[in-house]
Amino acid sequence: VLEGRERVGGRVATDRDTFSVPVDLGASIITGVSANVSRDMRYDPSVTVLGQIGAELTEELGRECPIFDVVEGCRISGETDEKVASLWDNLLNVASYKALNEYKSARK
Repeated sequence: VLEGRERVGGRVATDRDTFSVPVDLGASIITGVSANVSRDMRYDPSVTVLGQIGAELTEELGRECPIFDVVEGCRISGETDEKVASLWDNLLNVASYKALNEYKSARK
């Protein structure tokens, strides 16, 4: 791997020196948003960003969270979507199990 800077991570970095708390720089994931329960819709975090720049969302996905094939430019099949969801759920289960075991070990 060839890095363009003296640190690993490319454009992603955490600044731990400037403020009293760490601040992520570069790519980030928006979290901590809640669903629109009255409309039975999952919240789309891009709405937050769009609001900050004065733009608006032109299409709402409702409870869907479709995955698109970036090569073909189309939505993936329901079967593939279910496989991806299953793999994701399994990954989260394994990570949770590992984190819990490490936490228990550290408390001994």
